[in-house]
Amino acid sequence: MDGVTILQTIPAVTNKEYIIVIITVLFLIVLGGVLLLKFDALLAGVVFMALALIVSAQGVHPHPKRYKITVDNTVSYNEFTAKYNIIETDGKIITVEEKDNGKNSD
Repeated sequence: MDGVTILQTIPAVTNKEYIIVIITVLFLIVLGGVLLLKFDALLAGVVFMALALIVSAQGVHPHPKRYKITVDNTVSYNEFTAKYNIIETDGKIITVEEKDNGKNSD
């Protein structure tokens, strides 16, 4: 689209990657629990559970490819919003993802 400058492309996160993160968090929680209960390793258990909390707090969730862009004054707002979903704005930098435009996965 003319008037839109792509500054950065953010790769998509697929369901497969999301499941890996969930499995990692669960593994860290179980490992922390085993260290606490079986080996009385309080510090190590707390460290693994804290690490699991940090990993889960990163908010990794599936999403399509995203773009950090800037838009100049020549772009029609209606045309722009028909093509892109606005995810976040940070000053003049806008994070967007392309709309499906009627594509069904049924």
